[in-house]
Amino acid sequence: MKLAFNALPVPVHMDINIPPSTHLAAHLQNALRESLTQYVLQGVAVPRLQLYRTILVTPLGVAPSLAKLFASHVFLTLAKLQRKCLTRLLVCEHPFAAHRRRFLHDGTPPDWWICRFCRDVRCVEDEGHVLFECVNDGLIKARTRAFRDMLTIHPPLEYVLPKRTDVWDLVRFFARHPPLLARFADFVHTTFKMCDEVPMIIITSQNDLAELSPRP
Repeated sequence: MKLAFNALPVPVHMDINIPPSTHLAAHLQNALRESLTQYVLQGVAVPRLQLYRTILVTPLGVAPSLAKLFASHVFLTLAKLQRKCLTRLLVCEHPFAAHRRRFLHDGTPPDWWICRFCRDVRCVEDEGHVLFECVNDGLIKARTRAFRDMLTIHPPLEYVLPKRTDVWDLVRFFARHPPLLARFADFVHTTFKMCDEVPMIIITSQNDLAELSPRP
């Protein structure tokens, strides 16, 4: 057992000189829970999962327990496709250019991650831009339809939206209202499908950038 505890990703020390007792068993159980908790927290500590931590882990407090980390989350109330889309968004596995270029490590400046939809050189295709700011006609229609539905579900949202300009702050708010989260997930899915239909803009030089121009 000592060898097994030492082989854990976050080792648990077991003193074999202490005779077995209920007190020792309770101590080892607590140590094992703490080991598993630290392993989970280390697993989500990578930069790529920053958004996931912000939405799902940070609200649990500075030192969340194992029970809190694995408690049933509102995401589990969603349909499979909705849950998949939101998870992709939170762990940066979405099709927006910001994700694709962030992890290519090709030295491309973030200013060159131009939005494929509005094609405005001033607009980086990141989560906030695509979901809340882009002036592409298709995105405006999808966004308007989604937020109209959400206002019907939760009228006070009308007063919440102007005060929340950060996309992740809004997702945290939606997470406290499952019907809103489900409708938002549908909207996210729509944007993902649109990305499949419109090729990403690849800027590799100033000449490529010069071919695009800001909207008037």
